[in-house]
Amino acid sequence: MVRGVNAALRRRGLSPLPPPTSERLIAFLNSADIKLLDVGARGGPPDLFHAFAPYTRLVICEPDPIEIKRVQDKLVAAGVWREVTVIPEALFSKWGRMELNIARHEGLSSLLNFNRSEIKKFHCIKKWGDIVERIPVTAETLDRIAEQYHLRDVSVIKLDTQGTELDILKSGQRLVLPSVVAVYVEMEFIPIYEGQPLFSDVHRFLESEGFHLADIKRTVLRRTTKQYLAYSKPEIAWAHGIYFRERTAQGNSLPPEALVRRSVAAAILEFFDYAVQTLESPEVERYLAARGFTDIPRNLALWSVECLRFLKRRHRWFSFRDTSGSIWSDKHVER
Repeated sequence: MVRGVNAALRRRGLSPLPPPTSERLIAFLNSADIKLLDVGARGGPPDLFHAFAPYTRLVICEPDPIEIKRVQDKLVAAGVWREVTVIPEALFSKWGRMELNIARHEGLSSLLNFNRSEIKKFHCIKKWGDIVERIPVTAETLDRIAEQYHLRDVSVIKLDTQGTELDILKSGQRLVLPSVVAVYVEMEFIPIYEGQPLFSDVHRFLESEGFHLADIKRTVLRRTTKQYLAYSKPEIAWAHGIYFRERTAQGNSLPPEALVRRSVAAAILEFFDYAVQTLESPEVERYLAARGFTDIPRNLALWSVECLRFLKRRHRWFSFRDTSGSIWSDKHVER
């Protein structure tokens, strides 16, 4: 079943993009020295990060001992990441001993307890939310592990921890978050877990830290009823958001080095125009010229063409609006 799901995702365009072929661009990506922190690494990093694996230092954090071994073996076998560091602890707003609740659907496992009154209202999570095991784990804050694992230079952080994402972000405000230029985070719109923050809470915090929301990928659910209904629009239950840093938490402009790392993070996440626009700013152009990288915007633009050809060749759903249009609205496809 899992293989079938992965195949379906690849058909929808979620497979990794081809790696760049330009030697100049490869040298630039290596010089940016991107470090990706994947918190809640069940299954391994999302596919969209894989094209940049050879130029990225990956840090995976997963408290389930069985899953962390599985992911580590998978990454070692692939051998594509520039460097891999494994953190076997859970992250939370405080350190100490806690229990990880393993759900029937393992992807819903969390340090938090399920909100039973809420999940029974929706199909899928109603049955997925059964707890099959409770595993004792050691919880650490993001700033505490920053000291031990040298995480003061994280560029991109991915968080998928089922309701504790905001706690983790707040626990890294002193040492980790200041260097982060992009955040890929899951946020719930319905309280699946007891006492969890929702989308508005996470969004408000990231905005206060200088980030802006660039994209959101929704997951929708239908409600359970006693009557069988042939049709109903589903509701948004959770989503994965992509945020880019526009300023420091103190409201200051970003230095050129951070802007370069942000441009690489944007390219990793397929926001090529955002990446190139960042590199075309006068201060970044001067920064790149001093390091012999004056041709990088052009090389990045050429690589985006390679990616476009790859996507059009592999995915039938790829249409004119995805390639040539400069504006699009969901209302054109929403029923």
